Amino acid sequence: MLVDPFLLHLHISEIQRKSEMVRGSAQALEKTLTTSAPVNHVFFYLHSILFNSAAVSLSFFPPRKKYSARGAALRAAFSSCENLNVLKDRSLRDHIVHFDERLDDWYRESKYKNIAHGLIGPRDMVGGPSIDTVDIFEHYIPSEGVYIFRGDEFNIVKLVKCIDSVHVLAGDICKYHWADERFILALS
Repeated sequence: MLVDPFLLHLHISEIQRKSEMVRGSAQALEKTLTTSAPVNHVFFYLHSILFNSAAVSLSFFPPRKKYSARGAALRAAFSSCENLNVLKDRSLRDHIVHFDERLDDWYRESKYKNIAHGLIGPRDMVGGPSIDTVDIFEHYIPSEGVYIFRGDEFNIVKLVKCIDSVHVLAGDICKYHWADERFILALS
């Protein structure tokens, strides 16, 4: 199914906006980590990276079949981007969107009802016999660029690198008006 160039232009413009937010948040996160900023500031920027990356992900990998043609057209237009499949993993965006359910699941499943969140530091900073990996809701390991949520690990560095390449290409494509022949050529 052919997707209207005007609609693709709108999606690419939104991808560019969201990826700019990811880039700005990644820069602010790096700066925050070098200061004595409150833990909440670190997670504010991490959440911004994650939420906006999830929005970009939805454009490329829509969960509903009726939008699959648009997703395929965008993936084809951005096929030169570095490791676009990083955005395909839905588990992180599902954790974010369904945080309420994750909390309910934790309450039902946790053996000791110990919960840890907002951790920043090495892997071994929390542990012991009364806390399992599923009890750790948010743990960011700056030295590795890894964000852990209930035992699932996500490489923030790879995610931001992917979003960077998406941002650059979106800017190149969107410099043309959607009806301009050069926009259509940039999509192929």
